[in-house]
Amino acid sequence: MIEADVIGWSKLRLLCNYAESREYVASNPVLGLKAIHIGGKEISRDRVLDLSEITILLNSLSEWKTHDSNKLAVHFVLSCGQRIGAVFSAKWADIDLKEEIWTIPASSEHYFTKSDEERKLPLSSLMIELLTKQREFSGNSEFVWPAVTNPLKVMIKDTLSSVIQRNNFGELDHWTAHDLRRTAVTHMAEMSIPFKVSEKIVGHKMAGVMAVYNRYNYLEEQRDALNQWAKRIDINNLISADLEDVN
Repeated sequence: MIEADVIGWSKLRLLCNYAESREYVASNPVLGLKAIHIGGKEISRDRVLDLSEITILLNSLSEWKTHDSNKLAVHFVLSCGQRIGAVFSAKWADIDLKEEIWTIPASSEHYFTKSDEERKLPLSSLMIELLTKQREFSGNSEFVWPAVTNPLKVMIKDTLSSVIQRNNFGELDHWTAHDLRRTAVTHMAEMSIPFKVSEKIVGHKMAGVMAVYNRYNYLEEQRDALNQWAKRIDINNLISADLEDVN
């Protein structure tokens, strides 16, 4: 299939996702299909937003023409570095704000975590702040991020991609929701956060002998790393850093 067809496929998928989210159609006819299924190629991406781009993003979020819940979702994915599927399938029953822990279940028909095992992720101060705000929008839904038009349904992960496309007004080079996860991990490496800690944060399994013998959960190290990352992307700190660069 030629490249133009794959691009057309991408637009069709976004259209179908939008139609389902608005309940214009009973079900999404292309749900679960990927470019590779229709002759295209899965492209390995390497896009990472630098700190100046993160500043632009966070400064502009309040002006985005979308529901506040979607704005919070963008900020939350950046703050936690988790997969979009894991964020959007999360339930309030999985979140313990008092203990500051998010229990991320293994993948199932209800959880899209791409993980074989349940794991626990500490909540940073920023993640707690965003979740507290999101609580107001989710109402009585069991889902942390329910569909805006139907709180009984989980939000479709491609919704965020559609929102980003509609609101990225040329200030930043093309980026996607999944790039936020890569951005978080890359910056943690630049901050000298140990590789084994950042790998735990994003839910990657340790390789080889380490996977067998090292069963330590690194919970406190993860918490510290996520709070360091929260401080790094605090908008006041980002603006101060930009002013220092100018001077």
